[in-house]
Amino acid sequence: MLENGQERRALTYFSTELNLTQITKTPTRITVTSQTLIDVILISSTALVLESGVINTSISDHLPVYVLLKLKAPKMPACYITTRSYKNYNSSLFSSDLVTKSDRLLSILSNTNVNTILETFKDVLHSTLDVHAPLKTFKIRNRSCPYVTNEIKELMKSRDLHLRRFQLTRDEGDWVVYKEYRNNVKTKTKAAAKDHTFNEVREHKHNSRSLWKIINNIIPSKEKETQVYSKDPKTVAEDFNLFFYFCGTERCCDSRKFSQTQQCCTVKSSVKCNHLSI
Repeated sequence: MLENGQERRALTYFSTELNLTQITKTPTRITVTSQTLIDVILISSTALVLESGVINTSISDHLPVYVLLKLKAPKMPACYITTRSYKNYNSSLFSSDLVTKSDRLLSILSNTNVNTILETFKDVLHSTLDVHAPLKTFKIRNRSCPYVTNEIKELMKSRDLHLRRFQLTRDEGDWVVYKEYRNNVKTKTKAAAKDHTFNEVREHKHNSRSLWKIINNIIPSKEKETQVYSKDPKTVAEDFNLFFYFCGTERCCDSRKFSQTQQCCTVKSSVKCNHLSI
């Protein structure tokens, strides 16, 4: 921005009014004849800033700016599911209880209202299930990895270290070393998981419930992708483009109006001062 330009004065006034600090210090648009700082980062507390700067890239003529903040990652809330517990379920007792309610079930045959028939059936079935297989709420825990030994953890640390080294040097030799550590970690992790599962199955081979739990843990779960929009991706992308285009246009108009207002205020105050001096 120009040192005495309207945009600079408007931004300075805006930052002062809201007690904001501009932390970008290097130019964000560089040409053959000029260097300008027009992409800013405004923050209310400099104590939260770990690092900030400008990224040199050729993607655009405006260099992107970034800031790292000292923020604690929010603790993810626990996830719970409600399901029926068949721990003490007995099929014979369940059938016997249904027999005692046969009068209500048989009344369905003489009823012509579909909704009433459905409600009666659901009420009989659920009330009986609540006794033999009650609803319980369980907390979902993350899948543990007991087979990851200290040796594998040290290999993972070395793998990550060599990856960071390659990202700094971009040397082909560092990339080869990283790939060796990465492949070694994958091989040892798969072998350890295989041995752990084999030992678990052999230990609980006479307990069908434990065996099914082991099988469910090693089988990957199928996660369904939920589509949060009803339009095709091309239409959604176009909507986003239009939204941000109009947002930029409106902000530009607001900035110009604000700048003109500040200029008018400055002119009026100078006229008043001249009048008083006369």
